[in-house]
Amino acid sequence: MSNISIERKITLQTFGKPSAKAKEEPAPVMEIVGLADSYKIETGSYGDYPVIFGDFLARSPQGEQARAGKLIVPMFIFDHFRTALDGGVTRLEIGFRVSTRPSVKGNVGYEYVVEPLFAAKPEEDPLLKLASRAKLLEAPKAKAKAE
Repeated sequence: MSNISIERKITLQTFGKPSAKAKEEPAPVMEIVGLADSYKIETGSYGDYPVIFGDFLARSPQGEQARAGKLIVPMFIFDHFRTALDGGVTRLEIGFRVSTRPSVKGNVGYEYVVEPLFAAKPEEDPLLKLASRAKLLEAPKAKAKAE
Protein backbone atom coordinates (compact mmCIF):
# COMPACT_ATOMS: atom_id res chain seq x y z
CA MET A 1 0.00 0.00 0.00
CA SER A 2 1.33 3.44 -0.88
CA ASN A 3 1.68 6.31 1.54
CA ILE A 4 -1.57 7.64 2.88
CA SER A 5 -1.58 11.19 4.19
CA ILE A 6 -3.72 11.92 7.24
CA GLU A 7 -5.84 15.02 6.66
CA ARG A 8 -8.33 17.04 8.74
CA LYS A 9 -10.95 16.68 6.00
CA ILE A 10 -11.41 15.50 2.44
CA THR A 11 -13.20 17.81 -0.01
CA LEU A 12 -13.51 17.95 -3.79
CA GLN A 13 -11.68 21.28 -3.84
CA THR A 14 -8.75 20.47 -1.55
CA PHE A 15 -7.91 16.86 -2.38
CA GLY A 16 -9.26 15.82 -5.77
CA LYS A 17 -9.40 19.28 -7.33
CA PRO A 18 -10.99 19.33 -10.82
CA SER A 19 -8.41 19.50 -13.63
CA ALA A 20 -7.76 22.62 -15.66
CA LYS A 21 -9.35 20.83 -18.66
CA ALA A 22 -12.63 20.09 -16.82
CA LYS A 23 -14.39 22.70 -18.98
CA GLU A 24 -13.25 20.94 -22.17
CA GLU A 25 -13.43 17.18 -21.55
CA PRO A 26 -14.60 14.66 -18.93
CA ALA A 27 -12.01 14.24 -16.19
CA PRO A 28 -11.68 12.10 -13.03
CA VAL A 29 -11.58 13.95 -9.70
CA MET A 30 -11.32 11.28 -7.00
CA GLU A 31 -12.59 8.00 -5.60
CA ILE A 32 -13.87 7.85 -2.03
CA VAL A 33 -14.75 4.98 0.28
CA GLY A 34 -15.73 5.32 3.89
CA LEU A 35 -17.82 4.60 6.90
CA ALA A 36 -20.18 7.49 7.65
CA ASP A 37 -21.44 7.85 11.23
CA SER A 38 -23.15 11.24 11.45
CA TYR A 39 -23.24 14.69 9.90
CA LYS A 40 -24.01 18.32 10.48
CA ILE A 41 -25.03 21.01 8.02
CA GLU A 42 -22.93 24.18 7.96
CA THR A 43 -23.33 27.39 6.00
CA GLY A 44 -20.57 29.03 3.98
CA SER A 45 -20.23 31.68 1.32
CA TYR A 46 -21.76 29.31 -1.27
CA GLY A 47 -24.66 28.16 0.89
CA ASP A 48 -25.31 25.06 2.99
CA TYR A 49 -23.00 22.07 2.86
CA PRO A 50 -22.72 18.81 4.81
CA VAL A 51 -19.82 17.87 7.05
CA ILE A 52 -19.93 14.07 7.30
CA PHE A 53 -18.14 12.40 10.21
CA GLY A 54 -16.66 8.92 10.09
CA ASP A 55 -13.60 7.33 8.53
CA PHE A 56 -12.86 8.09 4.87
CA LEU A 57 -10.19 7.18 2.34
CA ALA A 58 -9.79 9.01 -0.98
CA ARG A 59 -7.58 8.47 -4.01
CA SER A 60 -6.80 11.14 -6.59
CA PRO A 61 -6.30 10.41 -10.31
CA GLN A 62 -2.56 10.80 -9.68
CA GLY A 63 -2.65 7.98 -7.11
CA GLU A 64 -2.32 10.17 -4.01
CA GLN A 65 -4.27 8.82 -1.04
CA ALA A 66 -5.67 10.61 1.99
CA ARG A 67 -7.53 9.50 5.09
CA ALA A 68 -9.68 11.77 7.23
CA GLY A 69 -12.46 11.78 9.80
CA LYS A 70 -14.47 14.42 7.91
CA LEU A 71 -15.81 14.44 4.37
CA ILE A 72 -17.32 17.49 2.68
CA VAL A 73 -19.15 16.93 -0.61
CA PRO A 74 -21.80 18.85 -2.55
CA MET A 75 -25.31 18.50 -1.17
CA PHE A 76 -26.55 16.52 -4.20
CA ILE A 77 -24.05 13.74 -3.40
CA PHE A 78 -24.86 13.76 0.31
CA ASP A 79 -28.62 13.60 -0.34
CA HIS A 80 -28.19 10.01 -1.61
CA PHE A 81 -27.21 8.69 1.80
CA ARG A 82 -28.64 11.32 4.13
CA THR A 83 -31.87 9.37 4.70
CA ALA A 84 -29.95 6.36 6.00
CA LEU A 85 -28.03 8.52 8.49
CA ASP A 86 -31.23 10.30 9.54
CA GLY A 87 -32.85 6.88 10.05
CA GLY A 88 -30.26 5.86 12.60
CA VAL A 89 -27.90 3.79 10.46
CA THR A 90 -24.43 3.86 11.96
CA ARG A 91 -21.25 3.04 10.08
CA LEU A 92 -22.93 3.48 6.70
CA GLU A 93 -20.65 2.10 3.97
CA ILE A 94 -20.24 4.52 1.08
CA GLY A 95 -18.08 4.39 -2.02
CA PHE A 96 -18.20 6.53 -5.12
CA ARG A 97 -16.17 7.94 -7.99
CA VAL A 98 -16.42 11.65 -8.75
CA SER A 99 -15.57 13.09 -12.15
CA THR A 100 -16.41 16.23 -14.10
CA ARG A 101 -17.88 16.84 -17.52
CA PRO A 102 -18.21 20.09 -19.46
CA SER A 103 -21.46 21.93 -18.82
CA VAL A 104 -23.02 25.28 -19.58
CA LYS A 105 -25.00 25.12 -16.32
CA GLY A 106 -23.71 27.29 -13.50
CA ASN A 107 -20.69 29.52 -13.82
CA VAL A 108 -17.70 27.15 -13.62
CA GLY A 109 -17.98 25.44 -17.03
CA TYR A 110 -18.31 21.88 -15.68
CA GLU A 111 -20.53 19.74 -13.51
CA TYR A 112 -19.79 16.83 -11.20
CA VAL A 113 -20.74 13.26 -12.12
CA VAL A 114 -20.97 10.60 -9.42
CA GLU A 115 -20.87 6.81 -9.92
CA PRO A 116 -21.05 4.15 -7.20
CA LEU A 117 -17.91 2.06 -6.68
CA PHE A 118 -19.89 -0.97 -5.57
CA ALA A 119 -23.43 -2.10 -6.23
CA ALA A 120 -26.01 -2.07 -3.47
CA LYS A 121 -27.67 -5.40 -2.82
CA PRO A 122 -31.44 -5.33 -3.42
CA GLU A 123 -32.08 -7.03 -0.08
CA GLU A 124 -30.16 -4.25 1.72
CA ASP A 125 -31.57 -1.26 -0.18
CA PRO A 126 -35.29 -0.54 0.31
CA LEU A 127 -35.52 1.40 -2.98
CA LEU A 128 -33.94 -1.43 -4.99
CA LYS A 129 -36.23 -3.91 -3.24
CA LEU A 130 -39.25 -1.83 -4.26
CA ALA A 131 -38.00 -1.45 -7.84
CA SER A 132 -37.45 -5.21 -8.04
CA ARG A 133 -41.02 -5.87 -6.88
CA ALA A 134 -42.29 -3.48 -9.55
CA LYS A 135 -40.05 -5.16 -12.14
CA LEU A 136 -38.57 -1.74 -12.84
CA LEU A 137 -35.00 -3.08 -13.01
CA GLU A 138 -35.74 -5.73 -15.63
CA ALA A 139 -34.66 -5.07 -19.20
CA PRO A 140 -37.59 -4.07 -21.44
CA LYS A 141 -38.89 -6.90 -23.57
CA ALA A 142 -38.43 -6.56 -27.31
CA LYS A 143 -41.65 -5.81 -29.14
CA ALA A 144 -42.75 -8.37 -31.68
CA LYS A 145 -42.52 -7.17 -35.27
CA ALA A 146 -45.84 -6.78 -37.08
CA GLU A 147 -46.04 -8.97 -40.14
